[in-house]
Amino acid sequence: MLSGNTVKTTMLFPVEIKQEVETLARELKVNMTTFVLDSIKEHIQKIEAERWKKAAEMMASENESDDELKEWSGFAGDTYD
Repeated sequence: MLSGNTVKTTMLFPVEIKQEVETLARELKVNMTTFVLDSIKEHIQKIEAERWKKAAEMMASENESDDELKEWSGFAGDTYD
């Protein structure tokens, strides 16, 4: 079920892909719109997770090579209650 703002979009699919999408949607007992939207959302989440992973790897590498960052990451400092 769609919620919120929606916009109608026309997309062109190769015949084989459209047939496969129809088959899979029937198997999952959902309509094509739901199947396509869920697939796109899943792909977006995968890409976003990969972006976060790359950013974390970049920061870990930066932390290893930057002496000032190393110093700050080991900072215990005074704490106040």
